[in-house]
Parts: sequence; C-alpha cells; structure tokens
Amino acid sequence: MDIPQLWDLGEDTGAPLDESEELARAYDAEVGMADRLRGWSGAELSVRTVDARILRGTVSEVFRDALLLDGDGGVVLVPLAAAVRLRGPRRGHVAPRGRQRASGLGLVRDRTGSGVVVRLVDGGHERGVVGAVGADHVALAVPGGEEIIPWPAITSIEWP
Repeated sequence: MDIPQLWDLGEDTGAPLDESEELARAYDAEVGMADRLRGWSGAELSVRTVDARILRGTVSEVFRDALLLDGDGGVVLVPLAAAVRLRGPRRGHVAPRGRQRASGLGLVRDRTGSGVVVRLVDGGHERGVVGAVGADHVALAVPGGEEIIPWPAITSIEWP
C-alpha cells in the first residue's frame, strides 16, 4: 500500500516523506477552505451549521467567506464561519476568480429588496426584506422598523 492510500485510511506509517510528498503537504497547508469548496462547484453538498441544522444543495457559488447552495427549498447563503461540517465529493481545489474574492455580503447587497429568512446562531430567525447591507451586517426591513443583524450572528440567509 502506498502513502496516499494510507492517508485515506488515516494510518501513519512513521516513514519519512519523499520530497514530492513534502511539497504536496506544504502546498495543501496553504489552501483555504473557500478554495477547496470551489472544487465542489456544481456538486451536491451537505452543511451542518452551528445551530445544528443540516442544509443540502448544489454548490452554485463560493465566496471568500460564504457558500451559496441551490436546494429544493430555494437558494441559501451560508457564512463559512457558521459551518461546523461540510460533506461532499472528494475533489481538488480551485483558485478564486472575479467576485469569488469578495464577501458573500456582496451577493446579499445585489439582492436588496428581496424577501429573506435570516437564520441566527442562537437558533432564532428573522423574516424581512433586504435593506442596506454594510461591511459587517445586514439590515432587514421588518414590520414596524428595521432589524440590524451582524454577519457573525448569521448561520444562513434563505431566499425561498
């Protein structure tokens, strides 16, 4: 059995690595999660979020800090910081291009005026219409006023 097969099994032989294996490990150490997830574009994925929900869908876009899934219930933006576990096919990674370098908040900004459900880290949710989207928050128009929700408090934004 060669070394890559042993890695797949989670075994460690203790044998020294050859130069190409060391380079491969060093290269992998520099790959960010968003770049790895871009390799899953078009694939089915499940995401467990910090509020213990399991979201499933097709990866349609990956931003530097968020993942856009297209599922049966609509489109869902998941901040990467809210993901506890992601499961999908075994694939390589892809370097970012264009708007993929941007924040997922840019996508929310592009959809100003749309109705959404924003799921929160405390297990709650807010329904409203996307108003202003700042550098680190989303403002929703809700009956009687406005809700301002910090980006770190969001586990997903759903467009049903």
